[in-house]
Amino acid sequence: MKKHVVALASLVALSIAPAIAHAEQKAAMLEDVSGVSDASISPYSEVNAGTTIALGTAGKVTFVHYATCREVTVTGGTAVISQTDYKVTGGTVSETKQACPERVQTASTTSVAGGLVLRGTVKATKIAVAPKIVFNGAGAGSVTKVVFTGDDNSVVEGKVSDHHLILAPGALKTGTVYEMRVTDASDSTKLSVPVEVVDRAPLKVFGIN
Repeated sequence: MKKHVVALASLVALSIAPAIAHAEQKAAMLEDVSGVSDASISPYSEVNAGTTIALGTAGKVTFVHYATCREVTVTGGTAVISQTDYKVTGGTVSETKQACPERVQTASTTSVAGGLVLRGTVKATKIAVAPKIVFNGAGAGSVTKVVFTGDDNSVVEGKVSDHHLILAPGALKTGTVYEMRVTDASDSTKLSVPVEVVDRAPLKVFGIN
């Protein structure tokens, strides 16, 4: 019986390993894209390590590189994005250092470099009182509204525009824990996670599958 258990555990480990390796390949999030013919290179999509983006003479792309915590704009040439760095050939580059963004994935996803993961736990993700939140992933295009329900029974509503959360200034209270529910136009819940409001926190990228 023990041999069978060990064999089964080994098979499970082998089946999980490729998924973990795949998740760890996410190296950057694209913020803005123009003049690029490849349809897979689109705003707010994530790119794997090893991705090459051909920009020709006039193409332009802006991305956030997770490992280096930089926002990078490349015009023309070719950009190669790796897990630890990026290289540009034949184009111009401008870059800005910023607080490292945090990727927050849900359900069956696995932690990746520069990010954290929620697996249905009650651990609250820290967001700023003036939050910077982006929604990406296959289901992100359908989300339209975000409802925050506080542990003090307060309710705050925001909207999603171009993948970004839009909230009225001062809508959230520092020190309050909220359940953040993200919905589509039919009010169907696409994501529901606890968040804790603090004075300052980096950009959060919530994946919605």
